[in-house]
Amino acid sequence: MENDNQIPVNPPTEPIQVVPPVTPVVPVTQVAPIIQQPQPEIKTEEHNNGTKTIVTVLVLLFAYPVGLILMWFWAKWPKWVKFLVTLPIILAILGIIAASLIASIDPFKQLGKAQDINSTNTAVEFSSALQTYYNSHQTLPWTANPPCASQPTGLENITSLAPCVNLLIKDGEIKASFLSATTITDNLYVSDNSTQGNINVSTCFLPSVQTTSDKYTRSGLACNAGICYYCSFSQFPAANQVPTASPIPTSTVQPNSSTSAVSQ
Repeated sequence: MENDNQIPVNPPTEPIQVVPPVTPVVPVTQVAPIIQQPQPEIKTEEHNNGTKTIVTVLVLLFAYPVGLILMWFWAKWPKWVKFLVTLPIILAILGIIAASLIASIDPFKQLGKAQDINSTNTAVEFSSALQTYYNSHQTLPWTANPPCASQPTGLENITSLAPCVNLLIKDGEIKASFLSATTITDNLYVSDNSTQGNINVSTCFLPSVQTTSDKYTRSGLACNAGICYYCSFSQFPAANQVPTASPIPTSTVQPNSSTSAVSQ
């Protein structure tokens, strides 16, 4: 009875496939990247700059030219500071150049030469006026009648001979403004060294710059040593000083003679 109630089991036609257990997937959370925190820098560069500054300052104090080189090519300073520190040496160089130019040009000497030229021209003008006046009046102003002043001896300057100068101005020999240049006329000294047959009037001044032309005293005489003057001269023969002619020989005719004898 038992066999009749049993359900016949058919044999499996396919192999039973075993499914492995499924492992549940756990969601993976995204891990943020690890950011490496910057390490505190060692202040090496700042330390080096401080050392350079100290060294540069010390070298500038004790060896300025070398310190300038270190400052420009080694120290990390602002440019305006470098220019400010370099300014003294720039001024010193400019001062040396200016001093060299002044020494070569010598402006005071050039100024003295210009003044001497003006004095020379004034002396020559006065000498020429005297000669022209003499040619017109056959006398010098101080020997005229009446004389304008006493005969100058080298102690009188042209300014003190103003009355005589006025005579020259009146004759038109010199300009009316001749005496206005007192800085020149006060230093021009007149001396009359005329002799009986020759007029010799000197107009002299002491030059600011001595030259080989300065070889007279203030009175127009030869200067052998010391400080000498420059002189302009009015030199010409005095009036009515024509050389005397030799006597003209006379001849007489003797009677009964064909020849003539010359008797003195």
